[in-house]
Amino acid sequence: MISAIQSGVQGMEKASDVVNNAASDIAHAAASTTVSSPVPKEVPRGDIGQDMVNLMIGHRSYDANAKVVEVAAKMLDKIV
Repeated sequence: MISAIQSGVQGMEKASDVVNNAASDIAHAAASTTVSSPVPKEVPRGDIGQDMVNLMIGHRSYDANAKVVEVAAKMLDKIV
């Protein structure tokens, strides 16, 4: 049970990193499209569609790993 909880927590941390990176990329893309801060031509623009997909995947992955932790904790309570 403990290893399932540890695995779930590690998955939550990784998913959180994915969400943070995707949100940051989306924010940078949004800032680069404003009139007040034009992006120089040598800076490549990211694919905001892929960033949105990564954000959604990270969110779903976090939820799935949180469910693993929740179920493992409930099972541990019943055993102890």
